[in-house]
Amino acid sequence: MNFGELKTKVASYLNRTDLTAEIPDFIITAQRDVERGQFILDSKMTLVNWNCMKQRKTVSSSEVYLTLPERIKEVRWVKILLNSRYYPLTKKDPDVALNLWPYPATGDLPTRPEVYAFLEEQNELLLRPTPDQSYTYDMGFYAYTADLAADGNTNWWTTNAWEILLYGALVRAEPYLMNDPRLEVWKKFYEEAVAKLAKAEKAGRVGGEIAAARDAHGSLPYARAVAAVCLGATCGEPAGR
Repeated sequence: MNFGELKTKVASYLNRTDLTAEIPDFIITAQRDVERGQFILDSKMTLVNWNCMKQRKTVSSSEVYLTLPERIKEVRWVKILLNSRYYPLTKKDPDVALNLWPYPATGDLPTRPEVYAFLEEQNELLLRPTPDQSYTYDMGFYAYTADLAADGNTNWWTTNAWEILLYGALVRAEPYLMNDPRLEVWKKFYEEAVAKLAKAEKAGRVGGEIAAARDAHGSLPYARAVAAVCLGATCGEPAGR
């Protein structure tokens, strides 16, 4: 499914022509929500980093500060590749890293960086002690997926877990829907889809579990579920279900 198809599906569920202009923002915000990864799973608040957000980069530098790619959420590791051998760096808070090595390395002090700190606001890595030469750094991190823009755009979410973006976008429309009883149904479907994906990734069975989750929602008697929530009110059955 691409961005344009997803917008059409969200519109059919909302059944509100006055919200057409807001639908792209609903979807983009839903993607950012799910990638922030703060959910209640198994009755406790859980921070989730999704496999699709994993990236890796190699860069050579002699500088104290390394500029990272854009949209970094969290650094997973930093290693120095030297003479065909990897030397892992230890992650520290910035203040701790600077206190350990407040000055450039001299004399008998180590000259190869041993620790790093992630400076989130500057989108940089601080390396300590000061590198004495250019080193090759192998870095792994979690990065936010680029926002969808053109109708033909796709990404991991639109291809493998579009139902999360669908229900997340519908939930994001809540301020415009007031007390619409369909919201409780959409929230339930969203939470179920997120929980199934988290369970699948934890178990290492993403493909099969996602397919099963989608099949479950596809076979669910949606109109009956909505009707039960509405308690007889006319809620507006979305087209195409």
